[in-house]
Amino acid sequence: METAKAFQFPSDVGISLGTPDDPTHVMMEIHYSNFKAAAGTQDNSGMRLYYTSEVRKYDAGILEVGPTITNSLFIPPKVESFKTYGLCKIGNFTKKSPGVTQMKVFAVMLHTHLAGRAVQVAHFRNGSQIGFLGRDMNYDFNLQETRLLQNMSTLEMGDEIVVECTYNTMDRKNITVGGVGTKEEMCMGFLYIYPRNSISNCFSFPNLVHIAQALGKDVYSTEQAVMAIKSFQWDNASARVFEVLLKETTHSIYVLSQEGFLPGISGEVHNITKPRDTPCLGMIDDNMPGHATPHEGMPHDGPPGDVLSHYDSKGSLTSPVWALSLLLISFQAGLFDWIPGFPIL
Repeated sequence: METAKAFQFPSDVGISLGTPDDPTHVMMEIHYSNFKAAAGTQDNSGMRLYYTSEVRKYDAGILEVGPTITNSLFIPPKVESFKTYGLCKIGNFTKKSPGVTQMKVFAVMLHTHLAGRAVQVAHFRNGSQIGFLGRDMNYDFNLQETRLLQNMSTLEMGDEIVVECTYNTMDRKNITVGGVGTKEEMCMGFLYIYPRNSISNCFSFPNLVHIAQALGKDVYSTEQAVMAIKSFQWDNASARVFEVLLKETTHSIYVLSQEGFLPGISGEVHNITKPRDTPCLGMIDDNMPGHATPHEGMPHDGPPGDVLSHYDSKGSLTSPVWALSLLLISFQAGLFDWIPGFPIL
């Protein structure tokens, strides 16, 4: 039996439990992909949560950034390298969460599906890139984990975040679309922040009408543009044009909080500059993500699925074992593409 290493929060940060604003359920979600219909495989996966009754100074939250998934993420077939983009503007957060002045980012999880090859989450201030909140230029779908930032980053009101994902679809005959299926795609950065606020998602949607028209299609609505892009006959040249259009078009930004949506924001994707590389590792030398390690005194025995849920009126969750499990128990979790009324089409 293989056990994942526990994720360690900073000593003054934890996930709040037991208050009216906190999660009331724990859900572990597993996606099974058995393309070859292999028989005889058993799964005994589980999770263990550690908590303390000593309330920590800061309640942690998760901010999900990237492009929207449904009817907005398209990757042409037979391309060795294709980039998609997501844009988030922090300045409007105060309209949905008035108490927000800044957010500390202390960890990140990057996520695509099988076609993903690289993910970058770049941080911009006053139009200039000031660093990375996450970067993996050798992304592997089978090696996903939440990583602590070597140097904590501060998001100020007015900052912008650009998420760039690179894909390889040389083994695919048809266009790849966004979705929850393993052979569909996503492009996400999950930012672990404190102090917690009511904002959960900051996603963007490219102007598909403009893009489809630039590709020579006679369309006048987003729904028409989606159909035109899905049925387009792609070659390498048109894929390159599509990639440029995705970056240069205007992106509509949607912010989701506990109070609802904040539409009406738009912007353009900034150019991401390559960081200084270390001589050996080729990683970021000013904010390199590192592997999380547990406390020395943290218990590791017990069967999978042993969820400790006894707490006082308020406690702090200190170390969930699986990164995806933490995302799912967060009071902010959920892809807002699935929420009725989301203005996609």
